[in-house]
Parts: sequence; structure tokens; C-alpha cells
Amino acid sequence: MERELEALAARPARPAEPPFQALVEAAGGCGQVLLVGELWEREQSRALLWDFARAVFPPQQVAGKPGGAAAEGAGPGAPGAQKVPETRARAIRSPLVFVLCRASSLAAREPRRHLREMLRDVRSRRRPGAALVGVLVAEAEPEDAVAPELRLLEALLRTVFGRQAGGPVQAAAYCPGHPASSLTVQAAACRALQAAGPLRPDKFQDPEEHLALTVVYPNGDCEDPGKGRIALSRTPSCEGSHSQPLDPRQREVLYEDEGFRSRQFAALVASKVFYHLGAFEESLNYALGAGDLFNVNDNSEYVETIIAKCIDHYTKQCVENADLPEGEKKPIDQRLEGIVNKMFQRCLDDHKYKQAIGIALETRRLDVFEKTVLESNDVPGMLAYSLKLCMSLMQNKQFRNKVLRVLVKIYMNLEKPDFINVCQCLIFLDDPQAVSDILEKLVKEDNLLMAYQICFDLYESASQQFLSSVIQNLRTVGTPIASVPGSTNTGTVPGSEKDSDSMETEEKTGSVLVGKTPEASPEPKDQTLKMIKILSGEMAIELHLQFLIRNNNTDLMILKNTKGHEKEALQLMATYLPKDTSPGSAYQEGGGLYALGLIHANHGGDIIDYLLNQLKNASNDIVRHGGSLGLGLAAMGTARQDVYDLLKTNLYQDDAVTGEAAGLALGLVMLGSKNAQAIEDMVGYAQETQHEKILRGLAVGIALVMYGRMEEADALIESLCRDKDPILRRSGMYTVAMAYCGSGNNKAIRRLLHVAVSDVNDDVRRAAVESLGFILFR
Repeated sequence: MERELEALAARPARPAEPPFQALVEAAGGCGQVLLVGELWEREQSRALLWDFARAVFPPQQVAGKPGGAAAEGAGPGAPGAQKVPETRARAIRSPLVFVLCRASSLAAREPRRHLREMLRDVRSRRRPGAALVGVLVAEAEPEDAVAPELRLLEALLRTVFGRQAGGPVQAAAYCPGHPASSLTVQAAACRALQAAGPLRPDKFQDPEEHLALTVVYPNGDCEDPGKGRIALSRTPSCEGSHSQPLDPRQREVLYEDEGFRSRQFAALVASKVFYHLGAFEESLNYALGAGDLFNVNDNSEYVETIIAKCIDHYTKQCVENADLPEGEKKPIDQRLEGIVNKMFQRCLDDHKYKQAIGIALETRRLDVFEKTVLESNDVPGMLAYSLKLCMSLMQNKQFRNKVLRVLVKIYMNLEKPDFINVCQCLIFLDDPQAVSDILEKLVKEDNLLMAYQICFDLYESASQQFLSSVIQNLRTVGTPIASVPGSTNTGTVPGSEKDSDSMETEEKTGSVLVGKTPEASPEPKDQTLKMIKILSGEMAIELHLQFLIRNNNTDLMILKNTKGHEKEALQLMATYLPKDTSPGSAYQEGGGLYALGLIHANHGGDIIDYLLNQLKNASNDIVRHGGSLGLGLAAMGTARQDVYDLLKTNLYQDDAVTGEAAGLALGLVMLGSKNAQAIEDMVGYAQETQHEKILRGLAVGIALVMYGRMEEADALIESLCRDKDPILRRSGMYTVAMAYCGSGNNKAIRRLLHVAVSDVNDDVRRAAVESLGFILFR
């Protein structure tokens, strides 16, 4: 084929038939002809365009390159070369357009769809009535072999251009190296131009426009280095064009050339080209290189998409660095951080503080988070929003604690500190000492009402372990305070003596708070005693009952026996509890101890000591079963070591009935503590025991120890999920449920869904599905 081309170039070219040459000249000359084609390999596209131009237009008309003579005479200052307004830079004003497509693009569905979109784009931009020739670029094949593809092209043209097909829109086949095919293309162009009718040359394509054949090829190359900047500057105006495919490698070369004075602009163009090609990572990389030319304040779809990708990439890097030691953290691209900082500033300038807070928390930027809260026009509102966001959506416990520390600092530095929300944050931070210091400070400042309100909130929100620590700290402040009797009696079961009028006693007990304030200032010791009474739950129950008594017109005897009457719990259950004199039914005594645990669940007080003594003295496995469950309920979340040791002793007796209850009770006592020793003991015994009942109790107990610990439980979860015992794998599912309870964590959900369809054991799969409800219950 090369020899044929050389022979064609060497011999004098046969002049085109007068009708074709005359029609082209009447339309403004070959400099007004536009080629549109698919983007192939760069060299292949260049060679095809040269070959097509030489074949269709005689060489004497093409000086140096297609349409070169026309381009030489029509410069910016040449007469008649009118500049196109920027708003119409995408309009095709050429009187004759050749659309080149490959035969393979018509055979497959996806390339044919792209070709159809390209034709539709040309149709929308082409001037009404202009001539268009669809050229099928085929291999050197006989004419009958090209006919099927040519019919497909004609059908596609009819689909896109409708009735214009066969008139101003024609189709022809072109075979490189076959001169006869160029005559076929010329004939089709003649038919199209004749059908288009007379055209006015004054509105034709400017030879220097980026769409003109004489300046820019369809792959975006510019032959004249002097006009490279002009062609580059006009590229963004056609960035969405299917009919003007751009080769981003040209822009890469310009950007990498440090001597090129418009490197940033080349990066911006390359970014937009990659964006329209769907390569968002490369588009982001070049947008970073565009510097200030990438305007984050632009509302275009391109800018919004790149900013979103930028934030996602920056967030991913920040999260990865957060989990690494200080010396192993990867450096973050300063250009990337610069765009994110611009986005933060844009949010602050537009007063979109909630959006800035959300992005700051996602990207782990505590400095921006604090700055946004303090600069907002509603600091208390932003603090409340941040606290809600932190507790409901944040899935990393370690980072959540850092955010809570920042919130505590901001709350305390307010003109009027918000001690209630500070204490709520400190509950989640598990810092009872700081809460005790705040209560002591409020007492010294004579702000008793605030101190009492905080105590009531602590009783409603905090665990027994937390409350016990606060009470212990309050007792050691200043003059040590003796232990205050709890709301329940201790020791053996009391006799039948009973207060004849308990209602009056209760009203007198609560009269300190609901009556008039004494004139004399109460002693700090008395104030501390009242706070301890509130924290123990006794005051809350008394006030609740007083409210019911004073605001209901019902039988007082009903109210005496309603929920909250715990003082007579031992007297009421005396018939069913173990006695020293005569042994009763084991099931009755075990059930009585279990009932006491239910009555005092999560606020055991002194009843814990009573159950502890009864469990020590129990000799029957049924009684130990009920006593273990009752003790676990009453001491829930206290993490008391003496209770843990007694329950562990009952577990190690290797009795199936007692061991199942003891395993479950251990989890209740150590609820959410993440006690390493407890986990080691429980998992170790679970792997050794042969009793399935004990194993089932430990399976739930292990999960309870990790309640609310989130990613801190991942190591234990991995270990349990790999165990060969299906009950321990089920425990792994329960541990996922408890550790991520209510968090909606995506990682935990993916794990459960995977196990739900992959584990070989039905019970494990069932536990995985059940655990999904715990994670998603909010």
C-alpha cells in the first residue's frame, strides 16, 4: 500500500471532476471543510486523515497539509476572517462535513451506540441544511464485502438525520490505498452539496477555529507549534463534544514541560478531558496541578465532581494515617489539602456551618471542626448538632472520644458553661473523676440546683460502675463521709415488722427537696449526702412516687404496691427466699433469688451483698443457677471484682446448670468493660469445656463484655469467627452485635451479611441475621 501511495504522490494527480471542485470552491474552498472522526491511536488517526485528504482533495490544493493554503491566507488579521463569539464556539458552520467511522464500530453494539451519540452531537451543532457525508473507513476489500457495513451506516444516518438522509446527508465507503474509493466519496459529497443548495460564504467556519480541518485534527493535535496555545485555550469550549475527541496525552506532555508557560492551564485541560473520559482519579491529579485555575467556587458539574473526589481521597488518606503510628504516617499531598481547605473556607463564607462540620469530622480535621463551631453565629446550636452527629453517626470510638474532648473544652469555655452537656460527654468518655470535680465545683459555687440536676441525669444515663466511682469520689472529697444505707435492706431476711404508714414516711423523706428551702445554708457534707442519695437512685424513686400520689385520684393502696417500692422487696419475697432454719424447694429459692435480681436490675445497691452471701452459701445447683442470674442482673455493669470472682468459681465447678447461668452473669457484671482478664478467662474455659450449656452461656456473656466497644472488639471478633466450634462462631456474631449495637457500622454489616450466606452451620447464620437487627435498630 505504501508503494501505491508513493506512486500516487509522485505522479501528477488527476484533477477532480469539475462539479466537485466547483461545488467546493462555491462553498468557500477546502479550508472550510470539516473532518470529524473517532479517536484511534494518535499515529493511526494522523495517517488516516492525511491519506483521506490527499485522496479526496488533489495534492495541488493541499499545500503542506489539508487546507493549508486556505489557512495561510486566513489569519487573525486577514479580511473576512471574522472571530467567532465564545458563546457559539461549539457551533459547526462548515458547509461540508465528513464523518469518518470504522467498519468495526458498526458491527458491535457499544461502539455503534457511541457512534450514534457522536452523530447526534454533530446534528445538534451543524448549521441547518449543511452537507454531511458519512464515510465508512474499510479495509482493502471487494465492493460486495463492504456493502453490509455501508447499509448499516446508511441506516444509522437515517436514524439520526431522518429525511435528510439521501439528500444533504449521504454515505460512502473509503478504502485507504484505493484511488477509486475517493471518487465515490467525491460523488457523495457532490450529491450532498447539490441537495444542500446555495450557501452564504460569509458565515462559514473560520479557518483558525478549533473545529476547522485546516487547524486542528479530530484528535486535538495542532500542526503549527505557534498556534498550540490558541488551540489549547479553545479546547475547554468543546470539552463535552463526542465529535471532537481529545487526546489527553498531548496535554500531559505540555504539563510535564516545565518550560511551558501555561503548564497549569494544560493541567486544567487534561483534567477536564480525563473527566469526560470517566477517569476521575487522573482528572483529580491534573486538577491538583492546575493550581488557582481550578476554581472551587464554580458551580459546574465538573468542579462539584472533582471536589467530591478530592474530599473522598483526602478522607481516605486521613483515616488510614489515623490508624498508623506517628512514624509510619504517609505524607498527604499539600495540593490536595489546599483544595480541601478552600472548600472549608467556602463553607464558612457561605455560612454553611453544618456542611463544614460534617466534612471536618469525615476528614478528621479537629482544628477545622473547632474553628467552625466557634465562628458560627449559633454556637450552642452547633454544639448540640455536633454532639448528636458524634453520638449517632461516628463509627470510630477512638476518634469519637477526641471529638468529645473538644466539645468538653468548648462547653467549658463558654461564657456560661453548659455543665449538663459536659457531663453527658464525660459519661461517654468514662471519666467519673471529671464529673466529681464538676459537682464539687458547683457545690462550692452554691449552684445546688444544677448539681442536683446533673446527679439525676447521671442516674438515668450512666452505668452502675460509673455511678459507683462518682459516689466514691464524692465521699473522699473534704471530710470523708460514711457509707449511706441503700434503698434495700441487707443481711438475712427481716421479720414481719412493717411501718404502718409508709406513705407518710415517704413524703417526709422527700420534703427536703420539694418543700421550702431552709434559711440557713446547708453544710457541704449534707449537700454531698443528698447528691449521693440521688446518684444511688433512692431519691428518684421517692420523687416519682410522690408525683403519682399527689397527681392521681386513685387508691393509695394501689400506688403503694406499684413499681418502685423496693424497700419491702425482701419482705415481699421472704416466703420464696432461702432460710437458715428449714430448707425449701430448690426451684422456689432459686426463682426467688432471680426475682430479686429482676427487681433491682441495674441498680442493685446493697441487695448485691445479700445475693452475694446467698450464692456463697447455696449448696444446690438450682439455687446457684437462680442466684447467679439474680446477682448478674443486680450487679449489671458494676465490674465488681468480688462478684466476678464468685461467679467464676461457680463457672469452674463444671456443672452444666450452674455454669450456664454463671457464664451469662459474668457478661452482665462486666457489661461493656472490655476487661482483658475476663475475656481471657471466659474464652479459655469455653474452648476447654465439654458442656454445651456452659458454652451457650459463655457465648452470650463474652459478647456482653464488649458492649459498645466498636472497633476495640475487632481482634476478639476475628478470633471467635475463625474458631472451629460453631457455638463460639455464634458468639462472634453476638459480639459484633453488642460491640456495634445501634451504630449502623458498614464494616460490621458486611461481615454479618457474609457469614449469613457462607457459614456451614445454620445456628451461626441465624445468629448473624439476628445481629443485623441490633446494629441497625436505630
